[in-house]
Amino acid sequence: MLWLQMQKILLVEDEKAIRDAVAAYLEREGYWVVGVGDGQSAVEEFEKHQFDLVVLDLMLPKIPASAFAAPFAIPRMCRSSCSPQRARSRIASSVSSSAPTTI
Repeated sequence: MLWLQMQKILLVEDEKAIRDAVAAYLEREGYWVVGVGDGQSAVEEFEKHQFDLVVLDLMLPKIPASAFAAPFAIPRMCRSSCSPQRARSRIASSVSSSAPTTI
């Protein structure tokens, strides 16, 4: 079961086109990605799996991003935009750390 060895990313984005594009990119890079479209689904997935990284949209339906991150003590690093190279670097460094990080 190869997915057990892969780094696990929870991708929380309410816009399906963006979620699908980001998930496809991350999967091509070798990550196991669970994509959800709202805060409630994010909480449910977060409780089911141990993720190495959480990519969290700040404006979510049902449960806002701040309410999702707070109970789980997820460190937050907010970025509105950055180059693909910088994003790749931030994801790689976040996944290699021990605590889940929100980008």
